[in-house]
Amino acid sequence: MAFYPEFKGNPVAARARAVDIILGKARRELNLPPDQIVIRQLRPIDIGLGGGTYLTFEVGTSLSEYSNSAIADNAWISINGFQLSKGPSMANTGAISLITGSVEALLFRNEIQRMRIQREGSVTRDWDITAIPQYPSQTGWADDPFTVDQNTNLTVQLLASAATTLSGDKHAFLGDVAERKGLTINP
Repeated sequence: MAFYPEFKGNPVAARARAVDIILGKARRELNLPPDQIVIRQLRPIDIGLGGGTYLTFEVGTSLSEYSNSAIADNAWISINGFQLSKGPSMANTGAISLITGSVEALLFRNEIQRMRIQREGSVTRDWDITAIPQYPSQTGWADDPFTVDQNTNLTVQLLASAATTLSGDKHAFLGDVAERKGLTINP
């Protein structure tokens, strides 16, 4: 696994594979023709983020839970990267800024070192995110995106190197959602 500072090469191919997976699952499980399934950008609410939650991190010894929620019925997601809010315009990256808070400042000081993502309690990804603040766009594109099926519990945990309290996010997960046309995007 690696993060790349630009969306080209391996990250592009990896995202395409992940989109094919969630699109195929949505078509099979919903039993709908292809023109009734849409792919849209991931929103914070799709992975259970979207309220000013305050967290206190222990000094570099344990992961603190940041989000723990089930993916909605009739939605399949893929996550292929992470972006800080000071990056370039998110209109062309597929990123959705989350609410407001101070994660951005913590990442610039490299206090948040690791992000662990669990699907149904089993570790899906354990990403070292310390390099992302040094990338020109402060965006890390993964070459190993992951998918999460409908009604599946997704947990995001963060590891900090210093005792820290943070609110909200100021960052974005990069990804896509496959769902029935008309649920979020109306024709």
